Amino acid sequence: MKAIGIVSEKIGAPELLEVVEIAKPVPAAGEVLLRVKAAVLTPDELTWPETWYNHGESAQPRPRPIIPSHEVSGLVEAVGEGVTAFQGGDEVYGLPRFDRDGVWAEYAIVTPDRIALRPRSVNHEESAALSLSALTAWQALSE
Repeated sequence: MKAIGIVSEKIGAPELLEVVEIAKPVPAAGEVLLRVKAAVLTPDELTWPETWYNHGESAQPRPRPIIPSHEVSGLVEAVGEGVTAFQGGDEVYGLPRFDRDGVWAEYAIVTPDRIALRPRSVNHEESAALSLSALTAWQALSE
C-alpha cells in the first residue's frame, strides 16, 4: 500500500517526506485496522523525539520508513481479537499514540481507546482535524 514516510536518518525537515510502499497492516489482538479517509500532520511532529525513537530502556532509532501523522478519520476495515467497541464499516476519528507509526497511509493500525465514532455533523477532513485541537483545548480548560 502507499504511505507518506520518512526514509532518511535526518530529523525534522518536511522535505524528507516521500511516497513509500509498505505492507498493509494486519490488526493484532486489541487493535483496529482503519481505511484512512483523512489524516492531519502537525508540522512540529517531525521534530518530536517520539517520531524518531523507540521509547523504553534504550531510545533506539525507529525502523524506517517512519510513517507520520497522528490525527485521523476513516472507516473501520477490520478488528483484532477482543475488540468489541467497533465493527467493520464504523466511521471513526481519533488521535493514535505518538510513539507508534502514524496514519499517513491508505490503512493504519489504532487502538480502540484512541478512537471514537465520527460525529455526523462534520466530514472526514474536519473530524481528522478535531483530535489534537480538541485535546489541547480540553487540557487548557482542565489542567
